[in-house]
Amino acid sequence: MSMSPVERMTIDKIHTLPTDLQQQILAFAEFIELRAKSNLDANIQASTDLTAGNKRQGFGLWKGAITIHDDFDEPLADFEEYM
Repeated sequence: MSMSPVERMTIDKIHTLPTDLQQQILAFAEFIELRAKSNLDANIQASTDLTAGNKRQGFGLWKGAITIHDDFDEPLADFEEYM
């Protein structure tokens, strides 16, 4: 299997580094791989929840849950001295 130019450049750069830095790069690569797998698992779970109807989303979701009083735009008495 042939390597892409990015793979070849990465390996060439890693070969120039001391062993302790190579170990750090390996640990970082494993971290990125784990994070990508976790994100994939979370996305799969979210899409499963949506298809199962467990999550509601869209316009009107909060209808009736929030009320705005008629005097919402009226000046507050606490700030009269600043107006």
